[in-house]
Amino acid sequence: RGVDCVRNDMDDPANTLTSQFGHSSQELINLLLTGQAVSNVFDNTLTVSGALSCRGVQSRPFVGYLSLLESLRYCEVGGYYKSPSFPIWVVGSQNHFSVLFGDERCLKESKSDVLLEKCRRAFKAVEGGEENGFIEVSALGKVIDSLDLRDKVGGDNGVQTLAAALEVSGAGIILWDDFWKASSRLLTGASIESVLQEEEPAEDKPPLLLTQHGEPTSANASKPSTMESDEELAKFLAAEWGSQDQSVGSGAQAGQTPEQSSAGASYASSSSRQKSDEEIARELQAQWDAELDGNVSNNTSGGSREGHRVTFNLQEGTDAVSAIDIDSDTYNDDAEMTT
Repeated sequence: RGVDCVRNDMDDPANTLTSQFGHSSQELINLLLTGQAVSNVFDNTLTVSGALSCRGVQSRPFVGYLSLLESLRYCEVGGYYKSPSFPIWVVGSQNHFSVLFGDERCLKESKSDVLLEKCRRAFKAVEGGEENGFIEVSALGKVIDSLDLRDKVGGDNGVQTLAAALEVSGAGIILWDDFWKASSRLLTGASIESVLQEEEPAEDKPPLLLTQHGEPTSANASKPSTMESDEELAKFLAAEWGSQDQSVGSGAQAGQTPEQSSAGASYASSSSRQKSDEEIARELQAQWDAELDGNVSNNTSGGSREGHRVTFNLQEGTDAVSAIDIDSDTYNDDAEMTT
């Protein structure tokens, strides 16, 4: 293909095939596996903004590729690389490559899997690099064309009608979930009229996973709870945690010391209301000072000096030897002080 063609494959023509310390760049890996030195591992080309686009794998390769970086959420390998023509995958980690292989069962996909991946590729190609889960209403036509559904929906007028039906009210966007429900039905033979007119029965709708208070909703809940504001949710959780702390304090074990019981009771009662950062800081400082005083008194009451707390209060012009005191024994020479 020549050097010029390889450079044009890259997002940045100034890139090189070998990176720092002689490591393989992603462009070199893609060139060896697909024949194109593209800079990314996702499917097709993503238009980020205006004339700025990022090129990924353009078709299904013979050999696949998997990356450890995906498990760390640094990248997302596309479906082309994950489902190659042959069950062979090059696996990249931080410092070496491995090869995995299997039999034909590794590449078996259901019809629904193929349909989902097809719709995802079309949606992501228009969505861009942000992956927010939505596209602009004006971009629906491009997605419909990539799925060969323009004739199915009735041309330009059908696209506009479908866009109006899928648009989030007044927001000018179409969510992935809504798009997937409509496009999957269109690709499986449903007419545009049935998609626009027919509504899902209430019992078929997916249940709300969590309420505003964090509990799972019941399957037969007639009306899901309305999500509260962040402030109201925070107040509820603070009160709930305060009541839990109070119940824990009331059920303290018999072997608990009076100081621990009083500390737990004061914390439980104080947690029932919201406190300012200043109040919390003062309480923590008081607890820290109390623990510090307790450790010093416990240490000085024993006969051993090992591990005792030593307080240094040196000022300019003060004799360092006379300023160190351990167990009321003053060390008067430098050798003992150093020890």
